[in-house]
Amino acid sequence: MKIIKQIRGFSLIDLMIAMAVIGIGLAITIPAMQEFTDANRQAEIINRLVRDITYAKSEAVSRGTSFTVSTAAFGGGATWDVGWTVFNTTTPPPLPGVRTAPALVVAGQTLISNAGFGAITFRPSGAITSAVNFTVSLCNACVNAGAPPRERQLTVSPTGRITLNSQFACGSPVC
Repeated sequence: MKIIKQIRGFSLIDLMIAMAVIGIGLAITIPAMQEFTDANRQAEIINRLVRDITYAKSEAVSRGTSFTVSTAAFGGGATWDVGWTVFNTTTPPPLPGVRTAPALVVAGQTLISNAGFGAITFRPSGAITSAVNFTVSLCNACVNAGAPPRERQLTVSPTGRITLNSQFACGSPVC
């Protein structure tokens, strides 16, 4: 008597159910991943600006000379989303800056300062040359209805203290 082994496998229905489950999982995770990626890009932009402003302040204090962070090398006035450069004020551009950050902003976002500031200069004491707060806000052109704005605001006080507000809302229109 011959024993025949029965070959087992997946039926077409099993495969269709598995594909449906994978499709539903992807439909849920892809938009969430896009939101996560956009939030990380936005955090990277403002963190680079914080890093370069902190660097300018520390160099001004340690070298005993003024340091500036400016958008002028990129042709930006109060708009910081074109990029910026950090340089020693005694050797201003067009000489190369100590650090340069090209345009980083994601489409639909703006990085703009209050009162039209296109530069911030630190004195050797670590204070800024302005008598008012220097503020740069990273804002979205549109906010998805029901989604948190996730906009950020960087403020440098006249004494040189740097603060970052990640709970800031620009009042962007809802799309």
